[in-house]
Amino acid sequence: IMTGQELQKNIVMVEPATVNGVIKFGENGNNGHKNGDKNKYLNGNKNGSHNEPISLAGIAVELVNGKSVKKQFTASDGSFSFTGLWSGEWTVRVNKGQLPARHYLEEGMSTFMLLAGTQRDLKFRVIPKEIRIKMIESKLLHNFN
Repeated sequence: IMTGQELQKNIVMVEPATVNGVIKFGENGNNGHKNGDKNKYLNGNKNGSHNEPISLAGIAVELVNGKSVKKQFTASDGSFSFTGLWSGEWTVRVNKGQLPARHYLEEGMSTFMLLAGTQRDLKFRVIPKEIRIKMIESKLLHNFN
């Protein structure tokens, strides 16, 4: 701009978008048990006792589009939030390597269109891996007494 000149630009202001999410156990956050008995689903410690709830805190979550990668870590309740986002296609990815032992994600990624001023809520389910155990009947074959 030269001295004495006037420049006029039209700028469109849009509200940023938000993505909120949570990583939970099982169907309704009941640690994989439909009856909701969370006491059945605890971590074991060195002594073999099972008295510590499994935590979903500190799991890395990435929000990606063609121009940007944003990273968050889940809070103690498994929640995460990305704010100040622009319109476009976004993908959320959960780091599966940080899940508790013997667990997997039902789906570890979600891709969606995000519009200005909107909020997208996501839920990722953590499910325990089933371990099949075959029980074999044992009998005393001989008593040497």
